[in-house]
Amino acid sequence: MSHLIIGTAGHVDHGKTTLIRALTGINTDRLKEEQERGMSIELGFAHFHLPSGRVAGIVDVPGHERFVKNMLAGAAGMDVVLLVIAADEGIMPQTREHLDILQLLEAKKGIVVLTKADLVDEEWLELVQEDVRTQLAGTFLKDAPIVPVSAPTGKGLKELSLTIDAVCAETPARDASAAFRLPVDRSFIIEGFGAVVTGTAIAGRVHVGETVDILPQQIEARVRHIEVHGKEVEVAEAGQRVALNLSGVSRSEVQRGDVVAARGSMQPTKVIDVKLRLLPNAKLPLKDGGQTRLYLGTAEYLPYTFLLEKREMKPGETGYVQFRFDAPMVCARGDRFVIRSYSPMFTIGGGIVLEPHARKHRRFHAETIRELKALEAASDVLATAETVLQRAGTAGVTANALRQSLATTPEATAQILRELERQNLVRLGGGATPYLHRAVYDDLCQQIVGALDNFHRTNPLRQGMPREQLRAALPKDLHAANFDTLLGALQAAQQVIAERDIVRRAGFVVTFTDEQQHIADRLERTYRDGGFSPPDIRDVLPQFGPQRELANAIFYSLVDTGKLVRVADLVFHESVIERAKRVVTDYIRQHGKMTVAEFRNLTDSSRKYAVPLLEYFDKIGFTRRVGDERVLREQRE
Repeated sequence: MSHLIIGTAGHVDHGKTTLIRALTGINTDRLKEEQERGMSIELGFAHFHLPSGRVAGIVDVPGHERFVKNMLAGAAGMDVVLLVIAADEGIMPQTREHLDILQLLEAKKGIVVLTKADLVDEEWLELVQEDVRTQLAGTFLKDAPIVPVSAPTGKGLKELSLTIDAVCAETPARDASAAFRLPVDRSFIIEGFGAVVTGTAIAGRVHVGETVDILPQQIEARVRHIEVHGKEVEVAEAGQRVALNLSGVSRSEVQRGDVVAARGSMQPTKVIDVKLRLLPNAKLPLKDGGQTRLYLGTAEYLPYTFLLEKREMKPGETGYVQFRFDAPMVCARGDRFVIRSYSPMFTIGGGIVLEPHARKHRRFHAETIRELKALEAASDVLATAETVLQRAGTAGVTANALRQSLATTPEATAQILRELERQNLVRLGGGATPYLHRAVYDDLCQQIVGALDNFHRTNPLRQGMPREQLRAALPKDLHAANFDTLLGALQAAQQVIAERDIVRRAGFVVTFTDEQQHIADRLERTYRDGGFSPPDIRDVLPQFGPQRELANAIFYSLVDTGKLVRVADLVFHESVIERAKRVVTDYIRQHGKMTVAEFRNLTDSSRKYAVPLLEYFDKIGFTRRVGDERVLREQRE
C-alpha cells in the first residue's frame, strides 16, 4: 500500500489543530506554550486511520505570520493539503500566503475545509463557498472539494473523512525505489536509546541496521530502530512519517534542516542553478547579487542571488538564477523551494532546482541559458542524465557522481547507464573512469585528429607530435587517463599511431629529399662520431650555414624516429646507446655491479655524460640503482 502525508494550511485561529484532533483524537499542540495560548507555534504530527483502512501521516502547521518559517518546514512533505478556512471569517492574509507557498511548491491535491460551520447559517455558508471558489480560481484547488465541518458538533466530519480517503486514493505515491531521503524536522534524545530524528520520508526506503549519511555534515550513522505512527518497524518508506533512532551521531550534531540520506547518494553543495518565479504580488523586484531567504525541505538558507538572464526580476516574472551559499547545503535536482525577502520577511517567489552541483557561469550569456533550458526541458530521468553528461563536457561523469547528481540508488544508476550506453554514451575504460556523452567523445576525437593534421602540415619533417604537446592542445579538464583511452580508441580505429612519446596520423611518413637526406646523414655522423661525449646541437647548427633552420628541423625528425636519443639535456646517437648498454652488461656480468666512476672510465667520458646515461638506463628499466652502484634489472632484487 502506498503511503501519503496529509498537511494543513490556513490562517491562524481558523481551527486547523482542533480539526485534526476531531479527526484523529490526537492533539498536535505538544508544547505547553501552545496549549496555554491556544495557538500552534511548531509543527504538529498525527496519524489518521482512513475509512479504507490505510493510515496517513498528518502534519499540522502553525498559521500565524510569525511562524511561516515553521509552516514551510512542514509544507515540503505534503501529498494532500487541507486548506482550512473559518466559515465565519473567510479567506484571510495567511490563507493567501499559505496558498502562494503551496502553489510555489507545486502542490497537486487538496481539499478546502470550511471550519466553524456551526457559527454561521446556511445562507452565509453558501456565500462563503462561492467566495472561496472565486478566489481559488487558477490555483491547484480550483476544482477541489469544499467540505463544511464543525469540530465541536461533529458535523461534516464523516463526509470529510470519506473525501480525504477518495482524494488520497487518486494521489500518486512517492517513489520508494529511489534513494532514501528524509529532511529532518525534529531531533531529540530518548534516555537509553540516544539520538532520534523525525521527518517525512520523501523518497526511497530505509531498513533497521542500514548505514545512512547525515548531510550536509557528512556524518555516517547507523539506524538502530525505526518507528512509524508510534509502532516499531523494520522498514520505512517514502510517504511515511518516520522516527529514526541513530547510533554514531549525537543530538547536537543533527538538527532541523539536515537530511538523512542513503549512504553515498547525495553530496553537499554551495552553488545551485534554479528556475525561479516571482509572485505577481511580490512587493519588490529581485535584485542581482542580493541575499534572500531560501526554504527547501525543512531547511532555511541565506544564499546570495545571481541572476543569469538580466540584472533585475520584476514581480510575476520567471528566470534562471544561481544561488551561492556561504556554507554547504543539500538538495536534489527537481526539488521545489520558496524564497522570502531577507528583511522584512515576506514570501516573494519560488521554483525548482535544475542543477544541484552547479559551476559558476558566464552570466547573461546565450550558452549558459541554452544549457539551463536543456536541463529544464529534460522530461524524464534518462533525458536528465543525458543532459548532465552533455554539460559535464570533456571532464565526463563517473557512475557515482551521476548517482549523486540524480539522488538515486546504485541499481537505478546502473540501469540508466546501460540504457544510455545503447544510445549516446561512451565509457572511458573500466572501474571508476568517467562516461562521456557521444557528442563530446566524437568532438574530442576530431580535435585530436585535427591537431595532428595541423602539426603535420606545419612540421612536415617531424615524425609526429609529442604526446604531451598534443594533450596540451586539448581541453584542460581532460584527465591523462582519459586522453590515453581516447588515443587507444583512435589507434584501434587505425586513425592514429602512438609510438613512444610521439603520436602521428596513420599513414603519415616523413620522406626526405636528397638534400634533406644529406643533412640527416651529416647530423647522424656528427653524433655517431661524438660517441659518449656528444656535442650540443647549438654548437652543431652553425656548421650548416644558410641551411641552419632546415638542419634544426631534421635534427628533431631524427629524434622522433629514435635515430638520435634524448638523455636529459643530452642527445646520443642510437648506436652509441647500444654500445653503452653492451659496456654496462659485460662489466656487471663480470664484476656483479658498476659505479659511476667505473662507467665513466670505461666510456672515456666525464660525469657530465656518465651520470645522465646511467640514470636513463635506470628509467627505461635496463639497470637498477642499489646505493651508489648499478646492477642489471634482470638480476634478482
